[in-house]
Amino acid sequence: MLRKLLIMNKNNIAQAVKNVTRKLNFFVFCCVMMIFSCTPDKPSVEQEHSITVGTYNLWCAHSRTKYLSADSEIDLQRYWRQSSSAMAAVIRDLDCDIFAFQEIGDSIYGKKGAETSLKSLMGEEYEWKIWSNVDGTPVTQQSGRLSYSPGICYKKSKFTFLDGGVFWLGGNPMKPEFVRTETFNPEYGDPKRACVWTRMRHISSGKIFYFLSAHLDTRSFSGVSYPMVNEQNCKNLMEYADRNVVPVGVPSIIAADFNSKTNQSGYATYVADDSNRQHKWLNAYEVAKAEGRLGVTAATSPVTMNEKNEKMLGSSMIDHILVEGFEVLDYDINQKKYRTENGTEHYPSDHFPVVTTLKFK
Repeated sequence: MLRKLLIMNKNNIAQAVKNVTRKLNFFVFCCVMMIFSCTPDKPSVEQEHSITVGTYNLWCAHSRTKYLSADSEIDLQRYWRQSSSAMAAVIRDLDCDIFAFQEIGDSIYGKKGAETSLKSLMGEEYEWKIWSNVDGTPVTQQSGRLSYSPGICYKKSKFTFLDGGVFWLGGNPMKPEFVRTETFNPEYGDPKRACVWTRMRHISSGKIFYFLSAHLDTRSFSGVSYPMVNEQNCKNLMEYADRNVVPVGVPSIIAADFNSKTNQSGYATYVADDSNRQHKWLNAYEVAKAEGRLGVTAATSPVTMNEKNEKMLGSSMIDHILVEGFEVLDYDINQKKYRTENGTEHYPSDHFPVVTTLKFK
């Protein structure tokens, strides 16, 4: 009887040890999993060498007042004061590493009040680089020196700014004036159309690249077709960027409102034809389309403008991103509406933002 009890106790002790060991192993396993789950994932090589790029015409406040009526509720919600928060929402939604903006005016600094300041609404995460298209000086606050200005905005955690500047597209890159010739003597047009550029270092990869943001003149004035100035802008942008801004062998991006479709004379003649250039910029849309990397909207509705009354989309794809030294991983157009001041949904601008993910080659 005693011997039987001893054997039973021995078995119980052995079973108890097994249970403790099993629980201890499970505890250790849980601890290890917690450690791994709390350790941040190391970015992949592709993530370390890729950037998300956007281009977006903001439709500056004084331009809106020319086309919108205070008697229409839709129009009223598209005024800058009512839609600036929606503008910030779409930009945050896109979450690009670097943006090319066009039609920047003093309104981005909250000329009508702090709550309309796009810079404040976007927060401290972003740094802005803007040069006046009126006199070429850097702009960091309300100044009265911005008129349809292009600019560049980027995440401070992603890039280091190295250098930058501005040049004009009317014929004299050093000042806003038309250089008139026998073949170029415009009756209409804006000599202040400009391009701003920055030389940047991508922090995670160490790569240096050039980023340009431009806004070219429209192809019609008061309903009359007038492509002359747009063509000259396209020519001057591509030639000056090629010869005077971007060194050979350095990756670069030109993101702009070209105000020209790819089959129209300005783009087709001077942007697409690179036979006389040392740089071979490719349209990211065309690359993504050929490689099957377009997003749903870009594939089914490649339009970057909407009608100002919002009754329909436009028919134009005039906002383009040109790249050299990059692979195009994806490309899309954001055509969503966002809530404005009264809670109704509207397009924040008369343009749609274009977004692409690029990888350094």
